[in-house]
Parts: sequence; structure tokens; C-alpha cells
Amino acid sequence: MNQLEYLTSLLGSKEKAEQALVLKTSMAKKELDEAGVESKEKPTATAQTPTPAESAIPEHVMKEIMEKLDIPGLNEFVIKANDAIEKVSLLEAVIKELSANKDEELANLISPPTQTLAWSQKQRASESDKNVLKEDDELLKAKPQTGWLSEATGTKPIPEAVQ
Repeated sequence: MNQLEYLTSLLGSKEKAEQALVLKTSMAKKELDEAGVESKEKPTATAQTPTPAESAIPEHVMKEIMEKLDIPGLNEFVIKANDAIEKVSLLEAVIKELSANKDEELANLISPPTQTLAWSQKQRASESDKNVLKEDDELLKAKPQTGWLSEATGTKPIPEAVQ
């Protein structure tokens, strides 16, 4: 396991691990510089951009190159491309909205129309208000002490205390 993986597992994120590693190495480099230890690192040469006066390409050649590359046309293309990129997010939102609408329509087509069948639900015997027993109803009072199965089989139910 290298240092970066170890620090990532310790700190929980790769970004924090990289920052800690950079900080650690920069502190070590500073201590070595203070101690007078030479670095094996080769100094990087800074690239100097030539100024127009130092440029070896004549101005008329530069104009000809610019015309052949069609820089103004390229700039217009980039502007149009950026506009198109901005429209992409709007188009994505529209597509999502349309697909959500289609999903709702399909769900309505697939699922049964419950509102049109609601009248039949109330006509079922289990849902009818006419079949609800009231406390003073004779049928409720006539409830047998033993169940029909006990009567049919000639057995007695197990007392609740034994269960």
C-alpha cells in the first residue's frame, strides 16, 4: 500500500489525502533546504513566449495563415456551439417532463378504472352497511358458546388458560 492509499483510508477522501501528502513533502523539502542538502530535482526552464517584435514570422504570412484557418468563422462556430450546449439542459428537462406525462398516461391505461367501478364495491355483502351487526341485535346475542366445528366433530375447544 502506497502513502496515498494509506492516507486516503485514514482521512476518508482522496482529496484530503493528496493535500496532506503535498503538505508533508513540502515541509520535508523545506527542512532539507534549510539543512543545506542539494535537491536532485532539475530546475525547469521557463518557456518564454516570443513577443511580436521577436517573432520570426512576417506579418503578411500571419494574415494569410489567419485567413486560411478562418479564425472569425471558427469563433462564430464556437459561439453557436456554446449556445447549443446551453439549450441541452433545457431540452433534457422537456424530455423528462414529456416522458413523465407518457408514464402517467400508460399507468392510467393499464390500471383498471376504479372510480367507474366504485358502485359495485358498495354492493358487495362484506361492504354493505345493511350487514353490520349492532350491539342490540339478536343474532349477536345468539352467538353459540362452542364453534360449529366442535359441534360437528363432537369435541370441546381447548380452554384459553391452557393455551
